[in-house]
Amino acid sequence: MYNSLWEDHPKVKQIRAESEAKGKAEGKVEGKAEGLAEGEVQALRSAVVTVVKVRFPDLTEIAQKKVAKINNPDVLKYILEQISLETNVAVALALLRPVD
Repeated sequence: MYNSLWEDHPKVKQIRAESEAKGKAEGKVEGKAEGLAEGEVQALRSAVVTVVKVRFPDLTEIAQKKVAKINNPDVLKYILEQISLETNVAVALALLRPVD
């Protein structure tokens, strides 16, 4: 009896509706942020592979395998910077070797 009175009270309904709306909004923001971060990682992976493909074609497959395992954009940026500047294939290979 009291439960239905409580559930049907206008103030309780309003609080629930506001809470649901807030939860949905927060979920959308979190989803967008995750999507943007994943997009950045994908773009950096692609950039690393492209630079390697142009500068060190024989290392392209190694680069693809390496970047596929990296989810940190800062690490990918570092690799991109170093590969872009590198002229020695041995050093480029060392940058792309898996760290196990």
